Amino acid sequence: MADIDFPALPNPAGGSFSESEVPSWVEDRGEVGPPRRRNRFTRSLESFSFALQLTNAQKEILMDFYQADLARGVKAFNWTHPTTQKVHEVQFVQRPQPTHLSGSIDLWEVAISLQEI
Repeated sequence: MADIDFPALPNPAGGSFSESEVPSWVEDRGEVGPPRRRNRFTRSLESFSFALQLTNAQKEILMDFYQADLARGVKAFNWTHPTTQKVHEVQFVQRPQPTHLSGSIDLWEVAISLQEI
């Protein structure tokens, strides 16, 4: 497991959580015949996408975590699945994507994509 833990933030916004599996195989095409596939990993890797509704202060905690603690998303960290409570070692797929919610001075929705390593 990684040495860094995801900060204590609210659970994903209702209806925004999804998970999928990272394709575990690669495919190549020969001169003739069907494409050939082989596994790249010895286990299946999961990916997770969700949105968090955060205050300005919570958004700053998340963005500082991404910028400073993870060296702009390079390092892996431990993240706890919100329903199973299983701890996964993950990395950000991309920088968290904050969107300011209209009608509120202090509320953001931040889209997050994580991938197991």
